[in-house]
Amino acid sequence: MTNIVLDSLQGWDEQATNPVRPQSPNVSGQVSANFITHELLLPSQYFTPASERLLSPEQRLMLAILEDAVYTVLKYAGTRNRRTQRLVRDAERWMALSDRSWLFSFENICAVLGLEAEAVRARLRRLQLRAERLGSTGLAKLANQHRVVGRQHRVVLAPSIRRRLRAQEKARAARQQRSKS
Repeated sequence: MTNIVLDSLQGWDEQATNPVRPQSPNVSGQVSANFITHELLLPSQYFTPASERLLSPEQRLMLAILEDAVYTVLKYAGTRNRRTQRLVRDAERWMALSDRSWLFSFENICAVLGLEAEAVRARLRRLQLRAERLGSTGLAKLANQHRVVGRQHRVVLAPSIRRRLRAQEKARAARQQRSKS
């Protein structure tokens, strides 16, 4: 990594390894010691959430690929549209492959992100069956969120959607119980 130091007289000095100290006195009449830090911090770096700073750009790309596949499978679960059925089928095939020779295979992405591929598959299948059982065309308002717990990532539903689904399940269970009695 190259240190970039702002020299007060010459502008940017990319070849310098040590910070340049100005030779001219400042307003108070003293020569300031080290007016530039060793590393410059951009506003985009400062305002980036800590959870995103833990991942390298390649890992963020892999996480985005995984999130897109999960989102596609859950959003269009139980759909009758051929185009969306094809999207779901493609995502399911990609997740079902246990081929590790391709860099962006499901197995490799899970390994890089520290996830167990079989656990992700099982959880996604349960969520997909649940969405199909609810009789909707999927979770159309699925909020594509991920939580970071240490180094473990989980793709989760938005809290408002989780509450709504729980309320629907309770109402359905109450109706079934009333119909049995």
